[in-house]
Amino acid sequence: MKKLFAVAIALVLSCGLTVHAQTANANYPEAQLAPNYAADTGAANTLVAQVNSCGAIFTGEVIRVLPAHANTTTTPTLAYCGVSPKTITKFGQSALAANDLLTTAVAVFVYDGTDMQLQNPATLSISGGTVTDGAGTTTAGAEVVATATAHVLAYNTNQVMAAGGYPSFFAGLTTAGLGNPVVLGVSDVTSQSSSQTSVNLIASTGAAGHYLVRLYLDQNALCTTGTGAVYATVGWTDATHAHTALTIPLTLANTAISSAAGFIDAAIPLWSASASAITYTTTYTACTSGTGTYDLHAEVERTN
Repeated sequence: MKKLFAVAIALVLSCGLTVHAQTANANYPEAQLAPNYAADTGAANTLVAQVNSCGAIFTGEVIRVLPAHANTTTTPTLAYCGVSPKTITKFGQSALAANDLLTTAVAVFVYDGTDMQLQNPATLSISGGTVTDGAGTTTAGAEVVATATAHVLAYNTNQVMAAGGYPSFFAGLTTAGLGNPVVLGVSDVTSQSSSQTSVNLIASTGAAGHYLVRLYLDQNALCTTGTGAVYATVGWTDATHAHTALTIPLTLANTAISSAAGFIDAAIPLWSASASAITYTTTYTACTSGTGTYDLHAEVERTN
């Protein structure tokens, strides 16, 4: 037995070892052990790639090419392994955008039998339908473009950011969305020593819905003797009635304003009807002597 095994080993060594790669076919488009990467040697928008072992290309075959140029047209081509140039597409049969191919990123293609479908375009473009803002203005063919190289969020023609840090396609919205409340009115008054009557936070709401009024009152100056007071009242109209809500009074002291006193903070959620005002008033009570003043900071948000 040992002699037979030794003879078998000798025959293998004398004949040499031969490894056969699997030939590409319709069910296995990648040729096993054969490279499918090459650097582009063509001109801009006309890629040419050649690997050491080339033959026919099959539907479903994955091809990797490092472009020599960024594309400047929407219909660049790739000639791979001597096969006639194939149009490069993305997301199925969609045309490319400029700079979808970059010289710093290996492009991955899948041959679909007709075109070379780019699997990793450097930009992403999503188009379609219409966008209607809170004022009822409808924009047709709206497009949002996210550029992977610049990380820019734009709307239509290069509008990037609106005031307040929101993308400009949110500008003009009168209702909150995407989890973001929209601040609709702000009022700041300082060093007051009198009452204020019916100050508009919103003169007219754009739509019926939930709103939130935030108030912050703080003492600005001390009384000489005795104490004074100030409180705020929020007014609004819901579907059927006018309502008011009071904050607790802020006592205007005649001693040092400590960290634990000298301010009140209130948040009043409410439902307001469309085209109605949201207001606040303040009621001031004077000190026994001297003038205790207050600051007020108020805002109203649409929360849905």
